[in-house]
Amino acid sequence: MEPPNTYRGPFRSGEGRGDQLGHLYAEKVEPAIDALAEGEEGLAAAAKAVFRFAREQHILKHVYTVGKYLRNGLEKLADRHTVIGNIQGLGLFICVDLVEDRATRVPATKLASLLPDAMKAEGVLIGLTGRYGNCLKFRPPLVFSKEDVDITLQTFDRVLTALESTFDNLA
Repeated sequence: MEPPNTYRGPFRSGEGRGDQLGHLYAEKVEPAIDALAEGEEGLAAAAKAVFRFAREQHILKHVYTVGKYLRNGLEKLADRHTVIGNIQGLGLFICVDLVEDRATRVPATKLASLLPDAMKAEGVLIGLTGRYGNCLKFRPPLVFSKEDVDITLQTFDRVLTALESTFDNLA
C-alpha cells in the first residue's frame, strides 16, 4: 500500500486545481529540488522552505481568489470599453488584448502602447506584450489584495476612458 501523500491536503483549493498542484509538487518538484541541489543541502532546504511557506500561507488559494476577482472586474470593464477584446490568464497573471473592433479583432496597437506609461503615472504598473503590441499584462505580486485590485481597476477604467476620448477626438 502506498503511503499517504502529505502534500496534497495543504494545496487543496476547493476548485480542483489545488489537488493537482499538490500531487505535482510531491511527485515532481521535491525530487527535482533534491536532484538539482545535490551536494547543496542549504539550497535544497531553502527551496523547500519557500514551498512550505506557500502551503502554510495558502498562497495558491489567495492567488486563485484574487485573480478571479481581478478577471471578473476586467470582464465588467469590457462591458463599458469595447476596445477590450479577449481576457485570458490564470491566477494573478492576466492578459487583456485591446482591439479596434471586436468583430474583426484588429489590434489597437497605438492605444495599447500608451497605456503602460499612463498607468505608471497613476501608480499602477502593467506590461505590454503580443505580436502586435496590443496585449496588456496584469501580473501583480502575490500579496496583491482585493483592495489593490479595486484601485487597479478604477485606475485602468479612468486611464482607458481618457485615452479612448483622445482617440475619438482625433478620428
